[in-house]
Amino acid sequence: MKLKAFMTGAALALAAAVCLAPAKAEAAPEIMPDGTVFDGEYYAANNPDVVAAMGTDTAALYAHYQVCGKTEGRLATAASADGFDAAYYAAKYPQVAAVMGTDANMLFFHYAVCGKTEGRFPNQAAENGKPAAADSSVNVNTYDYKLSMAKKAADYVNAKRAEEKKGELLWSDSLAEVAMIRAAELAELNSEKRPNGQSFKSLLQEKGISYDEAGQCIIVGLENPDEAVRNWSRGDSKKDVLLGKYKKMAVGYDPHAGGSWVLIVTK
Repeated sequence: MKLKAFMTGAALALAAAVCLAPAKAEAAPEIMPDGTVFDGEYYAANNPDVVAAMGTDTAALYAHYQVCGKTEGRLATAASADGFDAAYYAAKYPQVAAVMGTDANMLFFHYAVCGKTEGRFPNQAAENGKPAAADSSVNVNTYDYKLSMAKKAADYVNAKRAEEKKGELLWSDSLAEVAMIRAAELAELNSEKRPNGQSFKSLLQEKGISYDEAGQCIIVGLENPDEAVRNWSRGDSKKDVLLGKYKKMAVGYDPHAGGSWVLIVTK
């Protein structure tokens, strides 16, 4: 058990190094001594017949999985059904492979703990079925889904600012309305200006939003919020907006055109 605990703790630390946002506060999958990624909580919740016979001890549940569950088609983690391809994942996300290595179990561990919730693709077929969504039943065109993706990007923005010793930006619902409109416009026309030829600031004026200074970052063709923020952290003009002395922000997201992202900041 000490070996398992050591492997899990070390792997979690490695995964955290390349997860740009903290994982949800819930039981995470573990790397068992034989290298298998197993989530005891998930296994128990989805196999009540096993719990009735074996209890909820992770070691007992894992023993059942190894002896019976695997051949019965039971899943070891919530990510098991996604058809994970380790070679694809390493090539697609070299920053992950640089930290986790190329061992298939370690890469799958990263995907199960971080990558799935970050919207990373588990295989080429999933990427070809863009836009990415961890749950295939999610309607990516709903406002709630777009807002959830936008707020993930906002978390990455503040994580990047913290890394650069910059102050946290406060989320603004009024700016979010503007950012969402701009994201939809950006999906139609990839330009710093709006389709009508006006500056993004015209939208701030239309919505009655007062400000001393305002900035905008845009990017088209990226599915994941972390990729959008990494793009904004490169290039002087974008970085000046991302890390500037602003007070409020919002992100807009639209799934069309491969993923359109807009960061609006004001002070």
